[in-house]
Amino acid sequence: MVLESSKSAMLAAGLFLLVALLLPLNGELFRSSEKLTVLAGVLSSSMTFFLLIVVGNFFANVTWLTLIPCVILSCGIAGLVHRVCITVCLLSSIAVVLYMNFMSKRVKKAAR
Repeated sequence: MVLESSKSAMLAAGLFLLVALLLPLNGELFRSSEKLTVLAGVLSSSMTFFLLIVVGNFFANVTWLTLIPCVILSCGIAGLVHRVCITVCLLSSIAVVLYMNFMSKRVKKAAR
């Protein structure tokens, strides 16, 4: 099932807002144990994924100039929970970006 560009942008923006609102609201829960703190960092990296989908729907090429603000915004929101979440979010975001790049190349190669 393929969504139209505007629908996928709206869905990704909605999911970004949902995660961005729920993480700080449940900050005490995520700070209660080390495992939950790491989980909050991984959930924060999903915000990077959603932001990149939104940006990718508006711009044909996602460059470093559009990627870096997405990661900084996600890590900033993760910092509202705990400082360890910033590191985990950064590392997880790198993994997300590398995977998205790999899949993008794979899809483009299959389309040829």
